[in-house]
Amino acid sequence: EEVFLDDEMVVAELIEEDIVFDSSAPDVAWQAEQPTNVDTGTELEQMEGMDGDLAERLHLASIDSVEALAAADPAALSVTTGLEREEAGAWIGRAAALVAVAGSISETPEVTYQDDLTRVHGIGPRYAALLNAGGIHSYDDLAAATPEQLRDIIKPSAMQQVNFDSWSAQAVSLANTRSLRAGDDLTRLEGIGPVYAAKLRDAGISSFAELAATDEKTLAGIIGAPAWRRINYGEWIEQARLAAAGDDIALQELQGRLFRRGGDNLSLIRGMGERSATALQAAGITTFAALAASSPQDLDDIVRNAGIRGGYDYEAWISEAGLRAAGKRIPTTHTRATQVFPCPQDLSSVTGIGSVFEERLYAAGIGSYWELAELPADELATILDAQPFQNIDLDAIKAGAMQRAAETDSLGRGWDGTPPDDFEPLAGIGEVYERRLYEAGICTFEAMAAATPERLAEICKAPAMRTPDYAAWIATAAELSATKRSG
Repeated sequence: EEVFLDDEMVVAELIEEDIVFDSSAPDVAWQAEQPTNVDTGTELEQMEGMDGDLAERLHLASIDSVEALAAADPAALSVTTGLEREEAGAWIGRAAALVAVAGSISETPEVTYQDDLTRVHGIGPRYAALLNAGGIHSYDDLAAATPEQLRDIIKPSAMQQVNFDSWSAQAVSLANTRSLRAGDDLTRLEGIGPVYAAKLRDAGISSFAELAATDEKTLAGIIGAPAWRRINYGEWIEQARLAAAGDDIALQELQGRLFRRGGDNLSLIRGMGERSATALQAAGITTFAALAASSPQDLDDIVRNAGIRGGYDYEAWISEAGLRAAGKRIPTTHTRATQVFPCPQDLSSVTGIGSVFEERLYAAGIGSYWELAELPADELATILDAQPFQNIDLDAIKAGAMQRAAETDSLGRGWDGTPPDDFEPLAGIGEVYERRLYEAGICTFEAMAAATPERLAEICKAPAMRTPDYAAWIATAAELSATKRSG
């Protein structure tokens, strides 16, 4: 049975496991350092292996530059210089190669903008380097390239089935979201991950300088983290101040101290969501050391008892917790492997997808923007089963889904197929609250019943004058969950 690798990251894990990637570099404009041009009209002695005697013989033959040598006739050069014809031809070939290099450098347009191409699902550092060498430096360049051009640049092996059309579609969406990501990469700061960085951006804080100028009370209001996380916003501000000043040495020293002192923010563990971290905290696992001392079975029991689907890579959690408990820094990677989540995304937010089409997609196992965007058009048409008079634009739906995936940082996200429950029986829940609950991983009655009123309040962020009865939601969800199990 043949095995095909359709993602560079899979191959990279097999042949480049020891490489540590830095995900802290944001998309920034930069002035490319231009290579020094090869001066083909300078003394021939600059050519490797050229001695004074040969240069003199060439000069007597009226050949005073690399260009002139490249244009010479091998037979005539052999006669005028006394070189063997094959040797004369070899020198002409070397000169022609230098002229070609000089020509390619002079014709290479100046690169003034560089996007982080590894944000495209399926492109790792090696492919990004090949694309850069092929003249593709921005999302716009990638979007404009044809699959044939990309194939010529990447030259994938027969085992690799690279979806170049997907690269182009992602590039279009990422280019459209570029303005949303202006500023600094706040995740460089210890304690700030993608979720908190997104909340800060939404509040208008997108640079280190802006973060450094914000007070702790304002930050606490923006993040809205539960008390048990014990976030020290003052440390964020101090790190941001050093980062804004460009004092990388002092920043690294500070982060080293913070990291060695920290040890109870379990959500830093890769693959652990907020619900799982909360469940472990409630079960008494509040430190990396305690997590490292746990067994996979213990963790699965805790997670499942909290109403979470379970089945996660607990060995990886334990391994990383052991490293963190020992004070060892966890290498930052830029892998964009597909992640599977228990709750589907709100596909009805994609233009052209209403509630009926959304239900059909869910029933077919399509529950994320990424999965919808990657669907072949013929499969999408079959799933939607639209009538001819509806005039559905499948390409527009796929493009809209890719745009939503880029906007929500969910390129590569999958859905595990857990059927969501209809929260409509919960009084006052509404579409907005339901969407927020889904995004937080609460999409079943069982998960709702396992939540606390404080947790639901944190997720829903309801206005003070219209606070829902969270306790009633939980009670109703428990009854409906019990009915489902018994029925």
